Amino acid sequence: MKEKIFDMKIEAVTVCVNYSDYLAHTLPFNKYIFDHLTVVTTPDDKDTANVCEFYHIQCVKTNAFGKDFNKARGINVGLSYLSRSDWICIFDSDILFLPRSRYLLEIAGLQKDCLYSAHRMMCPSYEAFAEWLVKPTVETECDIYLHNKSFPLGTQIGKLTKDPKDPADLGWTALGYLQIFNENGGPHKYYPENHPGFATSDLQFSYNWPRHKRILIPEFNVLHLSTDDNDKMGKNWNGRNTKRFGPAVKDINV
Repeated sequence: MKEKIFDMKIEAVTVCVNYSDYLAHTLPFNKYIFDHLTVVTTPDDKDTANVCEFYHIQCVKTNAFGKDFNKARGINVGLSYLSRSDWICIFDSDILFLPRSRYLLEIAGLQKDCLYSAHRMMCPSYEAFAEWLVKPTVETECDIYLHNKSFPLGTQIGKLTKDPKDPADLGWTALGYLQIFNENGGPHKYYPENHPGFATSDLQFSYNWPRHKRILIPEFNVLHLSTDDNDKMGKNWNGRNTKRFGPAVKDINV
């Protein structure tokens, strides 16, 4: 059950193409955070569709990504399936929301004209994730202490020098792994589709908000799942190139 104290509606979109191994681990947590969640994939990604059907989550299959795998087009398709009446969250399918995330969003006093994100804790492997599940670190202890102890925090982006070709404000920018905004807070309706792959479109979307309207929420973190071979930024920006997230096949009894 969602832990709700305010009349706040949050819908979400995540793109999952050849990431069903991650989605199978994140979806059981994330489905309870949102009032509605849409997963966007390609028609041939049957594994993602199967995971969505198992957890009874809407799965939208589209060819909109094109040959250049334009993630923004997929996100925009997903956005068109939302009621878009209040808050919207865009996040990556390898991002896991901790159990109290919804409650912490509820009490954060989010302002409708701002764009929000949170730190991501970088889980380096399936083995580390499995160990964390068995013995999780309490990130919100005794309803007062906020910890960042489970895993190291991931890299953030902060533009520190002015580029005459880039009119965006200096300072911190919300990356595409997690962006939360309100439908009624401004003209920021869809992702820019002029950048192929995974990169850049999330930054351009973030720049729609001036720096003082781009806010990092301190009350909670999200968990970013990865594999040992995914230690280089951008390795999967143009499609999946990393190994499977899960136990070794030899360890599975069939």
